[in-house]
Amino acid sequence: MRGMGTTLRDLLNRARWRDGDLHALEICLLHRGAPGDRRVVSGARVVEVRAGGIELTPDEGETQFVPYHRFLSIRGSDGELVWDKDAGKVNFEGFHFVYAAGLYDYLSERVAARLTRQMFDMVLPGGRVLVANFAPGLPEVGYMETFMGWKLIYRTPEEMARLSAEVPGGQWKSHRVFWDASENIVFLDLVKRAARTRVAVPGMGHVTFGTGVRGTAPPPAPPAPPASTIATEPEAN
Repeated sequence: MRGMGTTLRDLLNRARWRDGDLHALEICLLHRGAPGDRRVVSGARVVEVRAGGIELTPDEGETQFVPYHRFLSIRGSDGELVWDKDAGKVNFEGFHFVYAAGLYDYLSERVAARLTRQMFDMVLPGGRVLVANFAPGLPEVGYMETFMGWKLIYRTPEEMARLSAEVPGGQWKSHRVFWDASENIVFLDLVKRAARTRVAVPGMGHVTFGTGVRGTAPPPAPPAPPASTIATEPEAN
């Protein structure tokens, strides 16, 4: 993939003036109302490359200006992806374990609570979030602040528990705060509740599988009515 380290303006100008293949490029744009909200235009329609966008000559009417923030991708004549808006982006989800060490000591409670929620959203059902923070009363605080210039935000166990305030209680399976062995660091540990699957089991009704198994059995069938009896008179001789 070419052009990832250059701006769109540089890339288009290079194709126009140096390589001479601007006409061969296919530019995919965000276009509300089009199928999939996307529209592909030919580089041959580019009449001007400006700082904030490009000018296109439409099929009819006046020149149309398209800002760069509407660009989604650019492909060459051979279909090669030349530039992509999402290139380099990381999808932060689907993790089994997410942790933060040496970070929360610098965050305000509001920011730390929001980050905790973001980290919780990153893990899969059954996944774990672990956050560490220095606690007040650390014996080395004076040395760290005076000689190292290391000024931290210290948190008590109660303050650590508040950092999960934005995580709904129905979404976690376990929630605990604990100390390290020397009681200098406080940890917040969250485990996401496992997903539940509701299925129909013959003879058992609907059963929910997840953190536990529960089901509702069908109501018992009503008892069969008693068999009717017919009395017969003995035949006369």
